[in-house]
Amino acid sequence: MKRKVFKRRVMLQKRILAWHRNLGLSCSILLVIILITGIPLNHVEDLGLDRKFIKSNSIQTWYGMEPTSEGVSYKVGDKWLTYLDGSLYLDGGELDTPSINFKGAIYFNDSIIVASEYSLVIYTLDGKLVETIFDLGTPNPIVRIGYSEDNRVVIQKENSDKLATFDFFKWSNYDLTVTSNKSGMLPNKIREELFNSVRGKGLPWSRLLLDLHSGRFFGIWGPYIFDIVAISLLVLIFTGFYNWFNTRR
Repeated sequence: MKRKVFKRRVMLQKRILAWHRNLGLSCSILLVIILITGIPLNHVEDLGLDRKFIKSNSIQTWYGMEPTSEGVSYKVGDKWLTYLDGSLYLDGGELDTPSINFKGAIYFNDSIIVASEYSLVIYTLDGKLVETIFDLGTPNPIVRIGYSEDNRVVIQKENSDKLATFDFFKWSNYDLTVTSNKSGMLPNKIREELFNSVRGKGLPWSRLLLDLHSGRFFGIWGPYIFDIVAISLLVLIFTGFYNWFNTRR
């Protein structure tokens, strides 16, 4: 009887030891991440990790800090205006943009005229917002903006074209040829400045370390996986004590 109890105890101990070993190996990688990130997180202010930023394209893409579309760009005078993800950028720098449904942009009278669906937004060449014009002759939405044959502003609507006076106070029907300002490809230097504006300063090191430490870096299931690791560590502690206790007997 004692021999059977002894064999059962030995078998149980071997199984627990096997579980202990396999569980430890399974959790080891994530445990290393937790330990390595935990040390600098205790010294965020001393190391200045909340003031140092990551510029890595892959990391910023992972965090959704990249543009969600290519945007559309227009040459306006000697500058480039880009509409991207609901915002306007002039030569890569973000402008003060009202809520608009972008329809195009032209250069006119030393100003930049941006067409929205029901308004025109006027900027200076250095990007300062001058005014927004809503009275555009008819209530119909704008489809495009362009130039008349004598280089005045024309807005094209669904059923008519409207010609503006130079002060934009009056609009009249226009039946002649309209020249549109076609979109173009941004120069590489301005494109890089645009992406830097979209990304901002970058991602703080403290945020990356905290997300790695908590598992949020790995997506919606990351924290749950790290919770399992925490529970597994408790199991390892208990099984470790059990094995130690039995080897002492």
